[in-house]
Amino acid sequence: LRLRRQGLLNYTEKLSALLSLIRRLADDILSLTFVLCCEDNMLTHNWRYAHALTISSVCSGWRQLAISNPALWLNLTIDSQDDDEHTESALALYLTRSKTYPLSLSLIAIPNINNV
Repeated sequence: LRLRRQGLLNYTEKLSALLSLIRRLADDILSLTFVLCCEDNMLTHNWRYAHALTISSVCSGWRQLAISNPALWLNLTIDSQDDDEHTESALALYLTRSKTYPLSLSLIAIPNINNV
């Protein structure tokens, strides 16, 4: 009975996330919030600040909303030291998802002092 009770408590806890206030926000308000969060998307070696990618990875609802909103994918900063295939594929993804909107691209170019 204890195991059954614990299982039910765990299940109830998982379902409580469905009642969270963020799920009650209208899509247009949530989308505007996402746009404000994505004023700067920085692709660096750890992708910690690639906000549009993070938002689109939270859940299927947020993913659908993020992919359908080109404004999330417009601002992008790339660190030139992170020249790898992941950065290249992320750049292609941003270009695709921003659709025909003008893209704001910044490049951080820090010279390698060891090669000077």
